[in-house]
Amino acid sequence: MRYAGEPTLSTMLREGTAQVVTTSEQLAPGRQTTVLVYGKRMLRDDPELGRRFMRAYVRGIRRYSEGKTERNLAILSRWTKLPPEVVRNTCWIGVANDGRIDPKNVQPFLDWALEKHYLDGPIATSQWWNPSFVDSVK
Repeated sequence: MRYAGEPTLSTMLREGTAQVVTTSEQLAPGRQTTVLVYGKRMLRDDPELGRRFMRAYVRGIRRYSEGKTERNLAILSRWTKLPPEVVRNTCWIGVANDGRIDPKNVQPFLDWALEKHYLDGPIATSQWWNPSFVDSVK
């Protein structure tokens, strides 16, 4: 058994060389797989740049959430260098339309990182979660 992500998963399913036994959502409901990390420039030096970036990011999420439109297929094909038919056949992950994450869903990762000594100590949510940028999006 192995984990497969896209586009490998769709290719294997189409070829009949794999079948889905369970999904990551079934194994770890609510698991947060992606976060945006802002550096010093956006956090301290130029927070307006951070707000502009977040507005553009959320616009992109909203377009992506429209689904497999011809325009979205063309955009994703261009930037992933995958043929449009491959992009069309992949499973598109769900993304919150407002760009928000639930910090409690990141905690299992932080606990794991602490256990593996990738962190020097526990990190309070207030040390890594700054909702002001996503709050600025209308």
